[in-house]
Amino acid sequence: MDEGIQLHLNNLANIARGIAQTFGHNCEVVLVDPSDPDNAVVMIENNHISERETGDPMNDLETYFIKSDLFNSIDVVSNYKTESKTGKKLKTTTVFIRDKEKKIIGLFSINYDLSDFLQTKKKIDNFCVIHESIDQNNFLEQSNGFFCNTLEDLLDKLFKEAKSIIGKPISRMKKEDKIEIIRYLNSKQFFLVKGAIEDIAERLGVTRYTVYNYLSKVKAQEDLKKI
Repeated sequence: MDEGIQLHLNNLANIARGIAQTFGHNCEVVLVDPSDPDNAVVMIENNHISERETGDPMNDLETYFIKSDLFNSIDVVSNYKTESKTGKKLKTTTVFIRDKEKKIIGLFSINYDLSDFLQTKKKIDNFCVIHESIDQNNFLEQSNGFFCNTLEDLLDKLFKEAKSIIGKPISRMKKEDKIEIIRYLNSKQFFLVKGAIEDIAERLGVTRYTVYNYLSKVKAQEDLKKI
């Protein structure tokens, strides 16, 4: 690793320790070096949350961040939902550390375990239950647009883009149309995200095995183009 990059990551490690100590045992901070994917975790504080260790490889989401071109002009993905191995609900923010050429040289992630807050919220919600004969529509909130702050929003946006290219509703799409959707999503690294196969299978109204089959055909065709 370049000496300058190493120094930069070392400085970030000190910041990570400061954040973890400030926000306590529910706050995990992870520093990842993508130049060595198999030993990417260079430091981690409060690792009881994710049960990851120093020297662990990059996970699926980190790999997606690095390989996808969707994040070329984004430096921070904030407040998105993740989950630990044991099912803890986490609020996560990832900062992309870049060099002078804007290449990502590090991922700085804060994972906050929401368990205590969710338990408190449940108690408050239970306490605040009231029954009133008021039109439910009065409480509906409308939004005229949003920025993709969560991965769910991002995947939904990509699917809508793919569907608009075909120009047909799902119910009228033929096999060839669905393969083209898979082709477009694959070009955007959609399937690097864990659970993407099941997600797209549900949206297209097919089985996940059908999606695997379509994806294999797309990849085979792409491989032929490289010959």
